[in-house]
Order: sequence, then structure tokens, then C-alpha cells
Amino acid sequence: MERISSKAAAAPRDELFDNVKAILILLVVVGHFCGGVTGRQVRWFGNIYNYIYWFHMPVFLMISGRFSKKRMEQRRYQDVLHKILLPYLMLTVCMTFLRVSLGLPLAYDSILSPYFGLWYLLAIGLYQLLTVPKLAGQKWYLPLVCLLILFVGFLDEELYGKFTKIIYFYVFFLAGYYSNAWKMDWLKTKAAKLCGYGYFILLVPVTLLGGKVISKDLLVMNAVFANMTDFSPAISLCAFFFRMLVGFGAFFALLAICPRRKLAITHLGKYSLYIYGTHIFIVYAMREILEKNHWLWLLQIGVNPWLYLAAAVGLCFLLASRPMRYWESYVLEPWQKLMGQV
Repeated sequence: MERISSKAAAAPRDELFDNVKAILILLVVVGHFCGGVTGRQVRWFGNIYNYIYWFHMPVFLMISGRFSKKRMEQRRYQDVLHKILLPYLMLTVCMTFLRVSLGLPLAYDSILSPYFGLWYLLAIGLYQLLTVPKLAGQKWYLPLVCLLILFVGFLDEELYGKFTKIIYFYVFFLAGYYSNAWKMDWLKTKAAKLCGYGYFILLVPVTLLGGKVISKDLLVMNAVFANMTDFSPAISLCAFFFRMLVGFGAFFALLAICPRRKLAITHLGKYSLYIYGTHIFIVYAMREILEKNHWLWLLQIGVNPWLYLAAAVGLCFLLASRPMRYWESYVLEPWQKLMGQV
């Protein structure tokens, strides 16, 4: 979801990855619209939510890892601070003010225990600061990370804040980091494209049939293995590995089916950070207001759920528009704004 300021960017953008990010950010917003109390009100919203959550964050993190490699190898830690952690801090402060305005209690540890979807920025910031390229290049590094994930998963309870989730998802970021060395020309073949479409079609019955077994904790990966399912730890571990494999597979499937030319949605991928950082506040406030004012009955009327989802898509285009980006940049790119780079 990172974006490099246009004045600083010299290399042409990769429209394939912008298209992938555009699809993902649309799914992120739709998923957040379908989650929470709204998902409980309209049953098929829950199915959409589960379907999206199988793969959207794993693929986003793999893309982040892929495009972070050069920055990490060049030790451009100031970029991590300016472009990721400073916006994260600004968003956390803004979220605190939003919670106050909604009459919600404050959490004074919100910097390390982020609200709602802000964990993503904290995660990729920590990944880039703490991953040492020389160590990550060693053969033992990935197995060590996997052992750490297993250790955290077999604990009796979750770690502080969102750190259980952050540790689980690190393997996707790391896989994206390694993907720069992978030969992926085979993804341009017709066979790969057919397999990609088949992959996402097959995921529909997996989501529907597993609806009663697959828990939100398994999909969002914010729980230890014992709390992910109602079954034994061994079955929960198998479900966890299956969930991980689905995330990895979706990365290749999306790259195979996404066009490599500029589309009407391509700019959404380019400005995905703006959409992500701003929509969080809208969705958070909307959920609180709908629930407090008992307006959720509106979603039971046949056409309204579709309008509701259309609004999610429209919101993405609105937040990526030039006028909105101008104001959003004060929070999401404060350092670049101060330096006159945006």
C-alpha cells in the first residue's frame, strides 16, 4: 500500500502490480463494509467477508515485501520512518480523536496496540526495520521464522496487542521479499491464467462449505491455535497451515489473471495507501453510528445491501481522487508535504 511521491519517482510504475493492488484495496474496503455488525445483519455479507479474508492481506503483504527489498538492502531506514511509521503515528492520533468524538473509551497503549486496520502499517514498518537482509538471505532464516510462528501459535494466550497477528503474517512479507529472485514468466501463460480463475472459483465452495467451521480468528490470524477452531490443537494447526497455503496461492493466482495494462482502476492501486488510511475512519465511525442508532434494519431491505456494497466501491474512487488526496496527504505523507515533495 506504500506510495512513492511522484516527484521522487523516476522509474516507471509496474501496472500489473498496481492492478493487483487496486483489486486488493477494493476487496479490503468491501470486506470492512461487510464485517462487524453489518456482517451479522446480512448473512451473505459474512460469506463475502470470509472469502475476501482468505487472501487479501497475505497478498498485500507479499507485494509489500517484494517492493521493500531495495529499501531494506540500501538501509534507507529514514524512508521507513517518514513513509510508514510517521503516517501510522498520525493515523493513530486521528483515530484517538475519532473515538473521543464517538464517546468511546481511550486506550493509552494504542501506539503498540493499534485500532482496527492500523496494524498493517505498524507491521510493515517493523518488518522493514527489523529484517536484516544479510540474515534473511541465509538458508536457516525462513525455517527459524516458521519455528517462531509455531511457538507463538502454541502459547496459551495471544501476545500483547496485535503482535500475534504481526508475527503470523511476517512469513508472507518475507516470501514477497524473496519473490524478487523468482522466475515468474510462467504466470503469463494461458494455462496459468486458467488456473488462476479456477483457484478463485474453487475458493467459493471452500468458503461456503467451511462457513460453520472457519472462524474469524483463523482468517484474521489474531489468535493462538487453541482458539482458532472448536477442534483439537492438531486440527487447528492443520487449518492454520491450510489458511497459509491459500494465502500464498492467491498471490500467484492474482498475478496470473490480472491484466498488465492500464485500466480504469489502476490508479486505485497507485494510491492504495490513501484509500486504506482514510477508509478506516469512515468504516469505524459508520459501524459505531449504525449500531448505536439501531439503523442496521435498513440492510434487511432487499436492494439496500447492494447499494451498501456499491457505496464501498464508490468510496475507493472518491478517496483516490485528486482533491481528497490533497487533504489526505497532510496525514498520510506529512514529511513529504513538509519537504514539498507532494
